[in-house]
Formats: sequence, structure tokens, C-alpha cells
Amino acid sequence: MHKRRIGRFKDSALSHPENQGSQSEERSASRLPMERDGDRIRLPESPGAPKEKFDVICTPGRPRDATVRLNLGVFHDLDDELEEFNRYVRRGEFGTARVFFDKHLLAHVAYPWVFVQYAEMLFEMGDYKSLLQLNAEPVFRLTQFGNRHEDVEAMRRLEINWRLLKASALCHSQHELQPVLDEVCQPHEIIPVSANLGSTEVRIICLAMNLMSVTDRGNAGATALPSDLADWGNWSRLYQELQGQGRIWDFRDLFATACVCFGITSAEEQFFGSRTIVESLWDDWPPLGDDDESSLLARLDIFATMALLSVNQVKVESLTETYLYLAGPQAEALITSFPHLVKSRPFLRFIIAQSSISLRRGKRSQLAYDYLADFPGLGVFPLGIDMPYYVPVGMENPGWEPPDLPESSFEPLEMALNAAKELKDYRTQALCIKELALRSREPSKYFEDLGRLQTETQDDMEGYLTTCLARYLIKKDKESKAKLLRDLNDFGAWQEPSNMTGAIAGLSFGVETGLWKLMAKNGDRPQKVSELAANLAVDPLLLSRLMRHLGAMGYITEVDVDVYKPTNYAKAMSIPIISDGYLAILSCTSQGPIKFHEYSRERGFVNPTNAKDTPLMDAYGTDMDMFAWQQSLGYGPHFNHHMGGYRQGRPPWMSFYPVKEKLITGADTSPDAPFFVDIGGSIGHDLMEFNRNYPDAPGKLILQDLPAVIGQIQQLDPAITPMSYDFHTEQPIKGARAYYMHSCLHDWPDDVCTSILARISQAMKPGYSRLLINENVIPSKGAYWETTALDMVMLTLFCSMERTEADWYNLIENLAGLKIVKIWGGGKGVESVIECELP
Repeated sequence: MHKRRIGRFKDSALSHPENQGSQSEERSASRLPMERDGDRIRLPESPGAPKEKFDVICTPGRPRDATVRLNLGVFHDLDDELEEFNRYVRRGEFGTARVFFDKHLLAHVAYPWVFVQYAEMLFEMGDYKSLLQLNAEPVFRLTQFGNRHEDVEAMRRLEINWRLLKASALCHSQHELQPVLDEVCQPHEIIPVSANLGSTEVRIICLAMNLMSVTDRGNAGATALPSDLADWGNWSRLYQELQGQGRIWDFRDLFATACVCFGITSAEEQFFGSRTIVESLWDDWPPLGDDDESSLLARLDIFATMALLSVNQVKVESLTETYLYLAGPQAEALITSFPHLVKSRPFLRFIIAQSSISLRRGKRSQLAYDYLADFPGLGVFPLGIDMPYYVPVGMENPGWEPPDLPESSFEPLEMALNAAKELKDYRTQALCIKELALRSREPSKYFEDLGRLQTETQDDMEGYLTTCLARYLIKKDKESKAKLLRDLNDFGAWQEPSNMTGAIAGLSFGVETGLWKLMAKNGDRPQKVSELAANLAVDPLLLSRLMRHLGAMGYITEVDVDVYKPTNYAKAMSIPIISDGYLAILSCTSQGPIKFHEYSRERGFVNPTNAKDTPLMDAYGTDMDMFAWQQSLGYGPHFNHHMGGYRQGRPPWMSFYPVKEKLITGADTSPDAPFFVDIGGSIGHDLMEFNRNYPDAPGKLILQDLPAVIGQIQQLDPAITPMSYDFHTEQPIKGARAYYMHSCLHDWPDDVCTSILARISQAMKPGYSRLLINENVIPSKGAYWETTALDMVMLTLFCSMERTEADWYNLIENLAGLKIVKIWGGGKGVESVIECELP
């Protein structure tokens, strides 16, 4: 088995501080200093001769006793231990590898080449949590390794290797982009790829390729890694070098990574020219014999990896089965010659690939869950073995419908899962669980096991996010949906690069012109700018410039010159409740926060509370509030869609407020009695949801909002009565069972809210009516980012605020004279229900 040689780094140990003083010292054995001068032979000094002093000079005619002390740096040769350690890692025997490391290599972990290989083992097994707990600072102190060029260069390569490992682990463990970018090396440090690569450089290239999409999304000024494999270097020459040296595992790493990042076809062209991977393995890497464990494992791993990569390709039944057919003899030889290696990562991946093809065979497309494409929302299908998920347009849920497979199809995967657990191979465990879930009609247990593995063991939050999104398809009841929402909210903020000005321009342009709807309609095929421009009736040059920037930022995928494919993000922008927010909010309100510092400076840096003198009014030179300003610019419908999207994925208030006990029980059941009045309810999002949940509620359901908003309603359930109403005026509906306001009062300062609440309290019936205020309640400590962000919106657009519990009690009880019965919490980032009554 090819191993990483470390001999090139050993000389650096001689300049380690512990190894200083490697000079020869020659002294007489026991003579005193005053005797030495007398023993020296005074030789005639010739012109230009060095004037050196000697303690002892030994000549045949005058022998002397002398002790010579020579200090030499001695470095422990770890080649055999590292070779054995790497053998365990390649097999996937990570538990054994860890025990071996602790016994034989832990004492040497301060040496960079040992440290980095341990970190690589953690990354390969999928233990991102342990990797990020490693402390590399004392390992990479340059003072330990002298100033020789070869020492510094070796250190530099190892440190780059470590930083890329850390960046890759950060991609899995958290979602802020900048910490990842901080660890990514610059392209000039690894490109062009040299033909004379050591194993450290191979790992650097593989890690950099996998991080390529991250660097593409980096801040302005950071040079992205090439998006064309040919621009990385001369792969054909490198392949010949690796093949000539018998380095099949290094070849496996490079080729598999290139296939993942650039596609199988591109990788084959660059490495083999006109040949395929099948032909190249057959011609260039013949087995050396039945006892050649390394080559046999590598060949099996390559074929299994290729099968897994192509499992969701269009030609799945031909391409994948070809790889599996060729892997078969390798697996049989492994069973015969090395039966203990049926519990190895390459063999387990072969089993998983065999099982995966059965899940997809006979489908109308290459996707096991292709039925998601029949629904109006966005179906997201993984390229390899992973969970599909669905982004709904409204409340629809396509459900979880796996193909009909016999129970016996579970057995190989369950055996592989148990073996992966014994090996401590977390990545393979995750693959097995995903494949088991994909074929199960009751996948809840597998989702739970997968989520627990990803969160508690791996710290793979990237994988856990996909797991959570896929869980939507199996969630039917309110409790499970609420639990899913809490889990999604726990991820926190997902930050993007700060340089967003150009991206916002391009994204909004795409909404306005219908670009995103057109690209989504065209599907996933490459789309030319010229054709898109012709269909949209826009200037091709303008569209080319905008799409070029969006491609550079990662919002769409650049395929060729002026040719792009839509990403999932771009396809989601075809849905109005997602995309219209870019126009409704950014196009007519952005100057409020941008110029807030000027507004605040002019008013003495005090907290603003005047609803008739807001930062938005000041920035745009208008006396209209935000809603009137939006309507005047024609963005009222866009805002209504935006609010529809704002509600998506959030548990409805009636899922945690006891409607039946608090409202339906004891309500007036006469048909004309007003039961529920939604004040400022826009086009009826909340009231329609309430009617779906409680279709048999007694009395009338009444929707109130300004005439301009009510006039925009295109479809409304007949059970709901629309009514034009301004909540600053007298409430015309008296004695309703419930008056309801969702996210209305946060738009106004306390004095205006007091006036609004007075109109409602005058209409309420003592002992019968309830006022339900569906708003954020900010905790006094540890506030959630979504609510604090919304508080900034209220500050810069309305001179209002998101309120704490103390603020609500002050407003409702002290100022408005109502009584708070209870605050019903909806969870982190979800509006609460503040239940009020007349005192």
C-alpha cells in the first residue's frame, strides 16, 4: 500500500530547539586549564593562515588522552507506524486506527506531519467535532523548524493541508461563510498543479476542489479557484507520474474528487484523453497478485465510488450497473483472499451502491422521488445518495412515497450499517441510514437516528439541515411540524458575503423581468443569455453583465460564455411569495436603514417615536408611511406576497393557542353573530388558515383592512366576509368573540397603539370578547436574531419597535387599560399570542 513518506521532513528536526548544540567539543580528559597552554604545540604561522586555537593536537610522536563529546539530533523513525496507521484509515477501520494512534503516535502528535495525518483521519471518518477541537497553534510555530528553505516549504504545505481540513470541517459544522474563507488558501498556492506531487499536495488539491464553491462565493477581491478542470494543470502528465509510481490511492483521491466537482466526463477527458476510467483501470492498474490487498481495495473503492456518483444520473441503469459489474470480481477476490475486509469501507460502499440501484430501477426518471416534480413548489433532488426535500408554495405537502420494495432489500443495508458502526465510520453510517430511509414507508426512526448521528456525534450541521428539510415530507400533524420548525430555527442566521449591492440589482432585475420564472420553466438545462434576452425583450448586453455577476456570486451556475444553469436558489426565486419581497422591501424602503445615521444625527441621537417623522420619510422626502409609500409605487401586491412568504414554515398561532377551549366553547352560535374579526389581516392569509383548521367554528369570520388592500383580493373562501376598515377609526363590529391582530402594533409607537387599542376595547363585550395580539415578545436576555432584526426594521421604517414582555404589559395594561390574561409562547423566532380581555 502506498504510504506518505515523511523522510523529507526529518532533517527539520535537527534545527528544533531541543536538538541545538550539535557541535563537537574536544577537551583533554582531566587536565586543568593552566596545564593546557603548556601542552599546545606552537606551529609557525603562515601569512593568511587562520588563527585558530586548539585544546589538544594529537600527533604520532606525542600522543595525548582526549575525550570527544558529539551531540547529534536523533529523530524517531515513524515510517512503519504511519504506514500501519494509514492502512487502517484506507480500510475505514477508524476505531482501530484511533486506538493504534493513541498507543504508537500520540506522543509525537506535536510534529506537524503526524498531527495533519491524525486530522485527516478524523475528517475521513466524518468526525468534524473532534477535528475542530484540535489545537494547531503550538504545532505550526515556525521557530521550531529553523530557517532552511526546505524546512519552511515543508511546514507551509502541511499548514495549508491543515487549514483546508479545518475549512472543510467548518463547512459541515456551521453556516457562516467568513470563518471558512479565512482558512482557504489562495489559488496561486496550489495552481498550476505540478506533475511531481507528494501525498500532502494531493490532499491539498482534493480539499481545495471540494471548497471551490465556497471560494466562488467569497468576498470581492478574493480570487476564486478555476471552474474548469483543465485550468488546474496537466492532469494527463500527473496521471502518468502516479501510475508509474504505483500510487493508486493518490490517483483514487484525485480522480474521485475531480468527478464530484467537475463531472465524470470532464475528469476522464483530462486524465485519460479518449479513454474511460474503466479502460484505464483495466490497462494501467492490473492487480499485482492475490496478496495485493492495497490495489484490490483501491480498485473496488474506485468502482464503488463511481457507481455512487452516477446513481442519480440519467443513464443510471447502464452507467451505474457497468461500474457495479466491474466491481463484482474485485469484491469476490477480496472475499476469497481477505475475508476479514468485508468489514471495510470500500466493500461497504459497494454494498450500498448495489442497494441504491434497486431503489431507482424502473422509475420514469433517474430520481427515486420524481413524483415531487408534479407539485407546484420546488423539489430538490440530490446528486448522490441523500434526502430529497420540497419547498411548498402554500400549505401543500407531497408526502413520502418510496417505491415498493421487498423487506429483503433492507437486509444488506442493515448489515452494512452495523459493520460501519463497528468501524466507527460515521460517513458510511450516514449513507446507510439515508438509503434505508429512502426505501422505508415509515422513515421516522431513520430520520431520528440520522439526526442524532449528525448533531451529537459528527457535528455535521450541513447534513442535518438537509435532514430537517426532508422531514417536512413526513410531517402531518401539528406537533411534529412545530418540532420541525423549532429545529430549523435553532440553526440561527445564515450569513452571506457583505458585498451584495450588485447581487441585489441582478436578483431584483430577474424578478421584474420574469427571468427566474423563465429559467425555472426551461428546467435544469444550460440556457443562453441571447435566448433569454430575446424571450424577455431585454438588452442582451445588460442581461449578460447582470448574469455574469450572479454567476460569480453563486446564485446561478456558469456553464460556458454567456451560458448559465439555474441553481435551487434561482428556481426558488420563481415563486412570488419568495421573490416579491426583493421588490416590496428593498426597492422602496432600503434608504431608511442606509441613511438612518443621518436621520439620527439630525435629531440628537435619541430613540425616535414620532410616526409622522420616520427615517423612511426622511430618506425619501415623503410624508407617507411605509404602507402608503409602497402602494404609491405599485408594490402593494408584492408586499402581500412577501407577507405570505413570511408565514411559510411558521407554526400557525392556533397550533399553540387553545382555540376550542378559549373561543369556541361558550361562543354565540347564531349564524349572524360575529365570531372572529381579523383586523389589518391583509388579503386573508391568517383567516383562511384558521378556517382550514376550524371549519365548523360558529358565527361569522370577518376580514378587515384598508380599501386598497381589500381590493387586491383575488380569491377568498365564501365563509370569510371582507370589509374595508381603517383601525384608527371606530370599530364597526361590536361584541365579537375574538378580535385578532397579527404584526400590526409593532408598526406603530406606543401613542398610536394606545389609540388603536382604544377603538377595539370600545367594541369588546365584557366577560365575552377576547383580543388576541399575535406579535413577537423579545426576551430581556438572549434575544433571537430574527426578532432583533425585525426590531431594526421597525426602528428604521416606522419609528416603532418589537416589544419585550415588560413593554407589552406597559402598553396593554398601563396605557390601553386592558388586562393580559396570558402570553402564549410560540417558540424561538415565532410570534406569541397575547390574550387580552376587558378588566
